[in-house]
Amino acid sequence: MFATRTNKAGGPRRSGTVYVAVAGVAVLVSMISLTAMHLARVDLRRSSTLRDARYADTLARSGVEHTLTKLHYIWLGGDWRDVYENGTEYSSGVAIDGGSIAFKLVDPLDGDLANSDDEPLEIYGVGRYGGATSVYKATFAKGYSPTELAALEDGVSTATSNVYRDSWIAQYFIPDLPPDAIAWGVSSVELMLSNNGSDDADMDVCLYTADGAGAPNAEIEAVETDEDDRPNTYDWVTIPFSSVSSIPPGTGLCIVCRSDESSKQVRVQFEGSNVTQTDAHLLFGSQYGWGAGETDKALWYRVHGFYVTEGGTDSDFEIVPGSWRKTTAD
Repeated sequence: MFATRTNKAGGPRRSGTVYVAVAGVAVLVSMISLTAMHLARVDLRRSSTLRDARYADTLARSGVEHTLTKLHYIWLGGDWRDVYENGTEYSSGVAIDGGSIAFKLVDPLDGDLANSDDEPLEIYGVGRYGGATSVYKATFAKGYSPTELAALEDGVSTATSNVYRDSWIAQYFIPDLPPDAIAWGVSSVELMLSNNGSDDADMDVCLYTADGAGAPNAEIEAVETDEDDRPNTYDWVTIPFSSVSSIPPGTGLCIVCRSDESSKQVRVQFEGSNVTQTDAHLLFGSQYGWGAGETDKALWYRVHGFYVTEGGTDSDFEIVPGSWRKTTAD
């Protein structure tokens, strides 16, 4: 027989088993520690990235404001339109806590800063901090006048269009502007909308450029609406826009109501006959294309915005309200 060794307490010795168990626990603890260290490094990098992005945002907005101050200073001693090239990025010469500020000036009407003292200006502020870059822009103009650009808000032949993937609706319009207006823009659109009794029915309200036939061509800006944004019975709904400015006079745009929902629908109210608006028409279409414009029909709509005019002095230039927006470095 083989003898079994016992410890002093009289039990069998299992030192190998205990060693394996202890080693396993040690490995597990080490893995947990390494995982915790890795997650801590990830959180640190994420925090650093978010910090850099916030600092870059602040620097970019400051870049617009710094440029305004700089332009006013140059106006006192010369013509800034002859100093800077359109669309060229310039360093501001300002460095803050390791970050930097740059700017560029763009004439949105014809790309030429020097050919007119009256045309609006887009000021881009570029903020860089760490690995982050942020860009803000604002439109700078004189002779700014807020106004209702176009509207149809009553009638006797009210009709309804159900908007979903295969049924879109659009309104083409050209605003009636004063003769001395040199540009215009949109700050908001009001439409008569209603939910259709279905949940989660999303619809985009967009502004598009128009082709030669007055049909939607290229998207300028889209604003998503859902059922919480709309009433269950028809009422006016305001949709804000921030990227539609510096449109030349005589240029039309299209308000487009579109959806990719296959069955859930949103109801849009329009006037079905006897509309006599100038430079305006209603279009029906889908993701596949648009029908011909119908001049005797129109959405119930209100377009709010502004126009800018010639005249005044350089000191009359101001930031157009609602024109601030975050953009790209292009």
